[in-house]
Amino acid sequence: MNNTERAFFQVLQAFLTGDCAKLNTESINKSQFYQLARRQSVAGIVAYTLNRCGELENEEIMQKLTEDYEKTLSLMLRRQIAAENLSRKFLRKEIEHIVFKGPTVSRFYPVPELRTFGDVDIIVDKQYRSAVVEMMTLSGFEHHVADEGVIDCFTRGVECYEIHSALNVPKKSEILFGNFRDHIEKDDDFSMRFEHNFHLCYLIAHMEKHMHSGGAGVKMYLDIALYIRNCPELDLKKVREWLSQCGLEKFFDTVLWLCHKWFEVEIPSFVAPMDETLYEQMCAFTLRGGAFGDHTKEGMLESAAVRQISSGKKGGRVRLVLKKAFPRKSELWRVYPKYADKNLLVPVVWGTHVISVFTNNKFDRIKNVAQVDMEKAKETGELLQKIGCI
Repeated sequence: MNNTERAFFQVLQAFLTGDCAKLNTESINKSQFYQLARRQSVAGIVAYTLNRCGELENEEIMQKLTEDYEKTLSLMLRRQIAAENLSRKFLRKEIEHIVFKGPTVSRFYPVPELRTFGDVDIIVDKQYRSAVVEMMTLSGFEHHVADEGVIDCFTRGVECYEIHSALNVPKKSEILFGNFRDHIEKDDDFSMRFEHNFHLCYLIAHMEKHMHSGGAGVKMYLDIALYIRNCPELDLKKVREWLSQCGLEKFFDTVLWLCHKWFEVEIPSFVAPMDETLYEQMCAFTLRGGAFGDHTKEGMLESAAVRQISSGKKGGRVRLVLKKAFPRKSELWRVYPKYADKNLLVPVVWGTHVISVFTNNKFDRIKNVAQVDMEKAKETGELLQKIGCI
């Protein structure tokens, strides 16, 4: 890490601990520092901490960060109030629901409104789906379905809700998360929430899922660090045992070690120190993208290549090109919704798609896929394997 990146982690550490003694911003590249804060979606946190610690006063960068801080507070406060109002509406209509991820993690932040989130994730039993869709559409929300029809998405102004009927996890994790209703409890703010040990398991599994589709930014680790620091009822040994059911115990150890290195979080003795070279690679991998990893065109192509290489099958580049030319059904239905669920027409839609590629200037996309750096993708795949991503 360079001095700017080191100072960036020091600021986040000071936000968690309240200790400004280790913070040193004297030799930072201010432009790079600001871009890091913005890309990682923690500009509000950085501004709050620098102001409290008396750092970078009267600097132009502080004016920019302060503007981000004020915008973050305003936006997130509006989203939190709206989410609480929606929860009350659900309760009045006797619709049982579980709020998870962003709004529930934010309560562990020193300033909850500085934990940014784009949407609110809520689980509602299938029996209430039609009632929820009716209620939301009558309230002026735009509605569309995602993830092969298993998530109902509703948007209105700054509000965005994803209504799930179950936890959307990879098949390897269903053994742990398929019985999520055995791990819920009453909540003071919302109808129900996950038990803390189980919710931490989910946050780890969700992060690992992101690692395969671009990476995971600093904010995801910040969530885990604050969860551990401020939730004394957590049993990290139990969490690790549960995660071992789906092969994620090594990745859990990785996350704990990084939280320890970056944020001085106390961790159990079962976590082995990370090799210094691997640690530096993880720092670079985490910082090179945004809050949810590298979602640039090149980053997403690399992630797709990593998934093809990780399958263990030969001809990764060829299979990647074919996948783009002949996408899976869920992607076909997204691009060509009028054919949705008409499985007999899949060959026809594929033909339509291929013709479209060659006639609507989409061939460059296929060419970009064909030119993706497979060696770099292989290195990324090896990195993910080393930290316990499966």
